[in-house]
Amino acid sequence: MGIRGGLRVNKREQMPKILSVFVLLFGALCLYSPSVCGMKAEAEAAEPCASRSVSAEDAVERTREIVNEAVNTSFPELKKYPIRIKTMRKEATYFETRFSISRYLAFRGIRIIMSVNPCVFELGAPLDGIRAIIAHELGHADYYRRKNFFQLVSLVRLVNGDSSVNFERKTDLVAIERGYGDGLIKYRKWLYQNIPQEKVAPKKRSYFTPEEIALLIPAMASRPDLRGKLSRKVPRNIAELRRALER
Repeated sequence: MGIRGGLRVNKREQMPKILSVFVLLFGALCLYSPSVCGMKAEAEAAEPCASRSVSAEDAVERTREIVNEAVNTSFPELKKYPIRIKTMRKEATYFETRFSISRYLAFRGIRIIMSVNPCVFELGAPLDGIRAIIAHELGHADYYRRKNFFQLVSLVRLVNGDSSVNFERKTDLVAIERGYGDGLIKYRKWLYQNIPQEKVAPKKRSYFTPEEIALLIPAMASRPDLRGKLSRKVPRNIAELRRALER
């Protein structure tokens, strides 16, 4: 009885220390990457359209419709996880998906946040392309929802720095495997025409290009294990991809 009582006291003494660790980790995460914590990050200097003919509400509604369709047909594992959709205005980004872990401090789990730039609709992105890039974003959402608090904290390096290349290309593989390859080709071709030209090369480095996706579609259709193999060592250009597909 005394031992059990002592253990209870020790646990109570440990709780403030554990909570302090959570607070420190969360604070460091937010300082390093505000957007990951659901905080407003500094916006890019400009945006690709100025007419604003598509309202924020309309952009959110259109995105929500496509998200629901993709979840129902391609990502059933996400049906139990609500995704908050909001708008953003950036120069070279039309969709992005982040997570907010602030609710972990209240033991309420993760929140997925998908942001849409209304310019993607104003500038006439192809619908199949929008469906495909949203599938890519849902790949991120599925990845995030499978991680615990400490794993999410470690993901900061994936959204800041060189590791993002592997992270984004792996997520492209998810979308291609689920049948969105042709749409991704359309989206990337449209994207290169609707961002500043100095941003095109970084996009081609971070994501598979239309030429690379065209090689991946038939290869992944005929080799069910290919995504797993490519994910272990992600090809970073078309030469590396060709060599990987020959093995």
